[in-house]
Amino acid sequence: ARLAANAHDLDAWQTLATEAAAAGAPGGRSLFEEVLERHPTSSETWRAYAECEIEGDSRTGERDDDAVKSVFSRCLLLCPSAKLWRAYTRYMVAANDPTDAAGVAAIKAAFEYTVDAVGEDIDAGPLWVDYLTFLRAVDAAHVCPDVAERNGDCESARTVEVRKAFRRAATSPTDAVDVLYREYDAFETGLDPTLAKALLAEIKPFVDRTRSVLKERKKRTKELVVGGLTFPFAPEDDEKTSIMPEKEKELLSRHSRAGETQSRLWRAYARWERSNPQALEPDVATGETEHPQVTARVALAYDQALMSLRHFPEVWLEYAAWHSGKKRFEDASLTLARGREANPFCAALLYAHADSLERRGFEFATQTKAVYEEVLDAYERECAEKETAFIAKEETRFGETKNDGPNASLTTEAKEPKEAPSYAHARASDFITSAYVEYMRCCRRVEGAAAARKAFMRARKAPGLGDRHEVYACSAQLEWRYDKNDKPARNVFELGLKRFIGDPAYVALYAEFLVGVNDVANARVLYERATGAAVEAASGNVTNTVVGVSALAINPAERARRLKVAETLFDAFAAFEHHHGSLDAMASVEARRHAALGEEGGGLDAAPAMLTALMRRHAFLTLTPATDAQARHYRRLGASFGGAAEQRSAAPSDPPPVPPPIPPPRPPPLRKGEVPPGAAAPGA
Repeated sequence: ARLAANAHDLDAWQTLATEAAAAGAPGGRSLFEEVLERHPTSSETWRAYAECEIEGDSRTGERDDDAVKSVFSRCLLLCPSAKLWRAYTRYMVAANDPTDAAGVAAIKAAFEYTVDAVGEDIDAGPLWVDYLTFLRAVDAAHVCPDVAERNGDCESARTVEVRKAFRRAATSPTDAVDVLYREYDAFETGLDPTLAKALLAEIKPFVDRTRSVLKERKKRTKELVVGGLTFPFAPEDDEKTSIMPEKEKELLSRHSRAGETQSRLWRAYARWERSNPQALEPDVATGETEHPQVTARVALAYDQALMSLRHFPEVWLEYAAWHSGKKRFEDASLTLARGREANPFCAALLYAHADSLERRGFEFATQTKAVYEEVLDAYERECAEKETAFIAKEETRFGETKNDGPNASLTTEAKEPKEAPSYAHARASDFITSAYVEYMRCCRRVEGAAAARKAFMRARKAPGLGDRHEVYACSAQLEWRYDKNDKPARNVFELGLKRFIGDPAYVALYAEFLVGVNDVANARVLYERATGAAVEAASGNVTNTVVGVSALAINPAERARRLKVAETLFDAFAAFEHHHGSLDAMASVEARRHAALGEEGGGLDAAPAMLTALMRRHAFLTLTPATDAQARHYRRLGASFGGAAEQRSAAPSDPPPVPPPIPPPRPPPLRKGEVPPGAAAPGA
């Protein structure tokens, strides 16, 4: 019930996972699957699931090995947790015969796979102990089958393998480093006390350094959540969060803040690992730029963080940036692709993924475009499916209505065929619109003008983008900025103006372009056209495509909205004349504005109108013709400043901080034998 009310209730999910573990196999499988569908990278849940399957049927005690293997095959690569992987190695030891060559090979492969994946984890100490115990306990011929085939010395070969594993384990800052070093000491001493002294003396400084790093590592990992449930990403100012019931919103906010804290702690820990606190030196002779253990630790830190922070983009971005900094561009792209899979509506990850491919050169142009096309194809496919479902539903409903009543057959024959129902697509979101815009820009960069124009055509035809002016503005700007030919850009702007003449943002962009190409006259004509159309639309005399409703549909709220559009356009026109026109032109626009809007407070001689005109006419950047106190008084009267001046005048008038005193300049250094100014000469 709690999950039905709030799917972000991590406490409820944890309770469900506990119930699944208590039910065991097979009764708890459906509960485990329900938890893991929502939290697919929770290693603790996967470990509990695997252990239930290993224990076997709760009624008969029989173990289904296929079910166990299925669980491990689904989770190991997703969840780099030493505890989960140890459950895997213990199962492999139990499921295979350690006296048989095939069994030893399977167990050894599992251990090697495991220590390579999570051997640098601070919790990997027991894993190393298990691995070394196994290597020393089984038949040497089974540990080194290739040596046995050549009739070589298998015991010597095993000794080399055990020594190599001990030395690697003893230099990994795990919680069992002391135990492992003592066992290594006993192992070498038992073989050859004289040689042992030399080998132990060689490794002792590295072990001491490992112990020192382990202390700091424990401090930094003490508060980290490893493999817990996935924290929700829901900033408090998110639109979806704001409409939630208060109790649900508080719970979501609490878990989201906990996730933000974990994100900060994990990223700080990863940066610490990147600093190579153990001072491990790469093997320059083999071309290494970083010691493999350092690389493994950093990658493990980020991968472990993402088990519970997969919905936090900053972790994915830092992880990919680290790969890029080490020239591992393919790994960076794969990391960002994984991040997009976990966060399909995150624009930052989408664009970072595309950028990572585009930076690799023009040979990756197709892959770069494919990143955008994947999103656009999915959106267009979803819209087509919605439209098809709607039309099918409407046709079914129309058929049922047509066949109702006693004279249905006569009616059917008499009626003419009905037109197919039309489906109005919802306005495209900012995310989708931005994806189309960035796709157009990407096409222009990697393939040229023809590809960008083709992308623009696709955006124009895309469902839901009919009232998004951004695609027209982007296409026009691309035409001008790359080719410096204003004619194609004008054509695109004019094409968009047929649809967006009542959109102040679009008109402002078009006017800015015209001013930029030194065509002030046509910019003025544009504002004349836009304000005229807005006044007509507000009066209800015409149907305007941008306003979106006919004159017959105008109600008080719609009329107020249209008046607001006209007001915004007149303000922009007045600002334009303030910069590019004469004083008479400014006054003319201001007078027409008041006449068209029928503003309260009197005509042009009313104080608020006069103050507004003066403030806007004579403001520059953040400079206004008024003190802070005067500006607050004018605003209370109803005047407005506009632009940056409005923001400045509305800001609190705190005095600026007093800068620190500038120290006096230091005197130039004295030459040999020179006396400082004011000092007595020697012998004076």
